[in-house]
Amino acid sequence: MKMFTFFSVGIIGLLSATLFNPAKAQPDYCSLNEVPKKVELHLFGESYQSEDDRQYFLTGMQRLYSTFEMGDALKIIVHRGRSTRIAMDECMPGCPETGLLEGLFSSSCSEQIAKKDMITFKNKYVASMKKAAKSAGEEFDIFDHLTNLQDYFSQRDADDSETFVFHSLVPYGVEADDEDSLDTTFVQMTQSHELSELELPQIQFVNTNPSKPLREFWKDLGLKGHETGLQVKFDRTVID
Repeated sequence: MKMFTFFSVGIIGLLSATLFNPAKAQPDYCSLNEVPKKVELHLFGESYQSEDDRQYFLTGMQRLYSTFEMGDALKIIVHRGRSTRIAMDECMPGCPETGLLEGLFSSSCSEQIAKKDMITFKNKYVASMKKAAKSAGEEFDIFDHLTNLQDYFSQRDADDSETFVFHSLVPYGVEADDEDSLDTTFVQMTQSHELSELELPQIQFVNTNPSKPLREFWKDLGLKGHETGLQVKFDRTVID
């Protein structure tokens, strides 16, 4: 009986030290997934002038979040005008699946700490969404936005990560279905910018405004293949 009691007390003490040791080191979450994704999100909150476009943005961000797994590397860049700010750059927390005893005695990953880190991770993600959405409706030059992207990728390889750009693709002050408004903006852009100088890698533009006249507007900026026209072909992706 004494031996059993001593053994029980020893096990309880060991479990206590294992479960509640505050000095327990947490692993690098990036190293816990054998095949981690590298995801890069570019947020252009100013572009969301209508309630529908803001909803497209929020829905896409929420749906995309649900696809992330433990160890996936996430980088969020918030754009405003011609400026950029990295709002988040870390890997999704979590611990590999283990058996009960293995999980209790493992010193490599604490579920308790991982859950706490997961809350922080999610809060940062939501804060980035709110930060971008807060600038919705502010005046902007859409060519500046695209030039901002061009500058960003001029020193980086877009193929290093799966890249998603959240932008409505609606120019400032324009109704996406108003052809007269789009025609006016078309003239302004062809006269004010060197369209052919804009270059972008093949990246996904997520949940852009679905207006058909808006698609025709961007197609027309190509100037029917003329060398002075816009060379960018937008890869539109719907996440709903």
